[in-house]
Amino acid sequence: MRVVILGCGRVGATLARMLDKEGHQVAIIDYQPEAFRRLGHDFKGKTVLGWGLDTDVLKQAGIEEADAFAAVTEGDNRNIMSALIAREEFKVPEVVVRIYDPRRAEIYHNYGIKTISTTQLVAQRLHSIIVKDEPITSLPVADDRHRVLEMVVGKHIEGKKIRSLPLPEDALVSALIRAGNAFMPLSDTTLQDGDRLIIVTKPESIAQVEAAFRNARG
Repeated sequence: MRVVILGCGRVGATLARMLDKEGHQVAIIDYQPEAFRRLGHDFKGKTVLGWGLDTDVLKQAGIEEADAFAAVTEGDNRNIMSALIAREEFKVPEVVVRIYDPRRAEIYHNYGIKTISTTQLVAQRLHSIIVKDEPITSLPVADDRHRVLEMVVGKHIEGKKIRSLPLPEDALVSALIRAGNAFMPLSDTTLQDGDRLIIVTKPESIAQVEAAFRNARG
């Protein structure tokens, strides 16, 4: 599969590495050259410097032959506009967009663009925690190839930074819930007892994620 990704932040870089390791042809776009460092030295795909709303940049990334396009920058407007260009102008068969505003996500989903709202995802999990007091769970996300895990930080992990957790490479820490507040953590965020981490990973990596939380020591 030929995939073009817009945005080489934590989500885009993780997605690019996952697809690259699976043998797909990946091209990733970002306007900041230092963002490509997140891909690592073993990334075999193509990096394109530029703006995702520039059709010449999209063509350089291979949008005309792409089977899928994913817009995962930090800006909803950028993601939406680039997705519309990919879908309407270049007729890319599979277009997926990350949108923070759940209301806009629903609107564009109705127009046939697949949307993922991390805000809605976290809000749903918070509701389940508060109202139903649900334990650690594994839920499907986006497709059958990925799961969302909610892992609780114990005292033996307190004081540890997220980057030091022995998580598998395909595990993405997408949110942290602390004292009823949810936010997107950084790799150097220091964990506290009782924190809940929302982690996206593959089904076959669930056991490794759980082991990381059982065995990690501060």
